[in-house]
Amino acid sequence: MVDIKKVMVFNIRKRLAEVNKTEKDLARYLSISEKEMLEILDSSKMPNIKELRLISDYFDLEIKDLVAIPEDHIPDPVQNLKNQVTSKEAKEGETWIP
Repeated sequence: MVDIKKVMVFNIRKRLAEVNKTEKDLARYLSISEKEMLEILDSSKMPNIKELRLISDYFDLEIKDLVAIPEDHIPDPVQNLKNQVTSKEAKEGETWIP
């Protein structure tokens, strides 16, 4: 299942890099604190519709483009699995043999 917030964050970060802007620049444009911007970019806060509109305007996009899965973004199933495990050995890809 696709996490729409993670897709949106991926697209925002990608666009920031493409236009050579920072998270701080975007926070100023949205008139929100840097803390609020970080909450959006760590997927703990979903922007409201006004913020989505401003973000899309900032990048000269439509809102739907912010949540579209990029064609060049193919999920890595191994990384996805590593994100779900909790043991250090599993995260590092080490094999445990009893």
